[in-house]
Amino acid sequence: MTYYDDEDRQIDGINQLLENTDVHCYSCKHFIEEKGIAKGTTCEAFPDQIPSPILTGQVRHIKRLFGQDNDIVFEPKEKE
Repeated sequence: MTYYDDEDRQIDGINQLLENTDVHCYSCKHFIEEKGIAKGTTCEAFPDQIPSPILTGQVRHIKRLFGQDNDIVFEPKEKE
């Protein structure tokens, strides 16, 4: 695959991680993506960075977490 810059390489790596693991972030309606492609590891609940335990699937984000600045939790994307 040809990359245009380091950001493209990082985005591709994130997309592969999300597609190949049991991470519910990618199937959450709050996950931030553009045209079906993850644009980093952010969501409406964690606009700066999704915490690693959630991103790796160690913690399910089904309730508000300590230190979270809002009440947004996992909600499945609507079927298209």
